[in-house]
Formats: sequence, structure tokens, C-alpha cells
Amino acid sequence: MSTISKYKETQLRLFKKESVSPVSKLVATNGVVKNVHYLEVGQGEPLILIHGGGGNTDQWVNMIKRLESHFKLFIVDRPGCGLTDAFNYRGIDLMEHCVAFITSFMQALNIPSADFAANSMGGYWTALFAMKHPEKVNKIVLLGAPAG
Repeated sequence: MSTISKYKETQLRLFKKESVSPVSKLVATNGVVKNVHYLEVGQGEPLILIHGGGGNTDQWVNMIKRLESHFKLFIVDRPGCGLTDAFNYRGIDLMEHCVAFITSFMQALNIPSADFAANSMGGYWTALFAMKHPEKVNKIVLLGAPAG
């Protein structure tokens, strides 16, 4: 069994334990990171959840049950995390990269604007995106202090 298969199997056991059923999806984007993994579940207005450094979509599992009846959740793996394509950060403008990543993810899913919840490095990415594209951000919840 491959590492990815083991990861997916473990993820499904975690979802079952928490009595949630998000759908694991990959979307092709026009951004520098071509294949972005995310979990989708729920109904209502879009809420994009962005994890911190070293995390992945699974860190939001205990929030899904509380949020899925109020929002359509898009729980995204940042580049190089979880099942999203790897990315070499050497020599890039991190601020531009953060904004471009979120922009390309939203464009690929045809999400014109959304609420956001994020923590740590995900909070940093979200804050940068909101400063550059306030028209695409309805509300932000930063859990803990954003990086930076």
C-alpha cells in the first residue's frame, strides 16, 4: 500500500470516528500550484478554512460537525501539505505567492467571495489575501495569532 493510500485510509478512519463525511477532492488550478487538495462538506455560504504551518486539512476535523449545517466548507491543503502539490519556496515573494494561491483556488471553484477561518500561517495567508482582495472576503476569523 502506498503512502498516499495509507494517508487516505487514516483520514477516512478519523472522519468516521468524528462522525463527519467530507469529500476529499483535487482541483486543477491556473496558479503556480497546479493540483490543490481540499475537503468539501456542508450547505450554505462558502467558508474557506486554511491551516497553519506543518498542518493539513485534517486539523479542522473537530470543527466540521459544528460548521457544516451553516456553511459550505472548503478546507484547503496549502502547497506542500497534505495532498496538495509540493512547492519550492526558495527565492519567491511569499506575499505574492499566498495571494496567488488563494486567488487561483477560488477561481478554480468559481467562488467569487467567501468567509475565511484560519490559524497561524494560514492566518497570515488569509490576512494578505484580504488586504489585496477585500472584495472577495466577507468575514475572517483568525484562530490564535497569525504568523508574521
